[in-house]
Amino acid sequence: MDCCGELALGKASIYNDAWLSGREQNRVSAQHIMPNWTTVNQLIESETSTWKRELVYNLFDGDTVARILSIPISDGGREDLRVWKHDGSGIYTVRSGYRVLNSAHLQVSSLISPNEGDYISFYKALWSLDIPGKIKIHNWRLFNNMLPHFGNLARRTLRVGAGCPLCKSDLEDSSHLMWDCDMLKRVWASLQVRIPNLAASLSCKSRFAFTFSAVDEHQRRVTAIST
Repeated sequence: MDCCGELALGKASIYNDAWLSGREQNRVSAQHIMPNWTTVNQLIESETSTWKRELVYNLFDGDTVARILSIPISDGGREDLRVWKHDGSGIYTVRSGYRVLNSAHLQVSSLISPNEGDYISFYKALWSLDIPGKIKIHNWRLFNNMLPHFGNLARRTLRVGAGCPLCKSDLEDSSHLMWDCDMLKRVWASLQVRIPNLAASLSCKSRFAFTFSAVDEHQRRVTAIST
């Protein structure tokens, strides 16, 4: 989520929702999740509509404390107000969403090193597809290891199983989801996605990029939607 906002009922999840103030890193980063504290309203004095400052200081680091205490709390019992943080009006529009997505795309493209030049054709092929934007974003996040798969969650010290829930035979990470999962291979085979012969020394990310770029547009759409 790219939303944050004014709190009233405080129903947001402390650790799962993007509720902190500011334009970046709006989720609470915690090495050890405290199971007794799950929703934001547990951090708020209901009678005075103020933050429980001592509790907030005990649970979070200094930067997070400052961001939490800067969030205004409304009284009156109305629902939390969610705002789009990338526009001054706080209202999401397709134009502002496209602007944010395009900016992220340009940043990634500018960071591609010379030995990753082959990924450029993958990005161009992906963004030019006539498919829903959320599917493009999903593939882009998968390719850049930004999905909350079990491997990433385990690295963030969350207590989850790291195995792939689909094939149950390997660690679930981006490389596995892009290339190695037996379930994905069976789906691609049933959809007649053509896999070119590639050197075994190539990384899973490179193989996925080459495969995606080598097939025609119809096959790219099928690959993107099924991944």
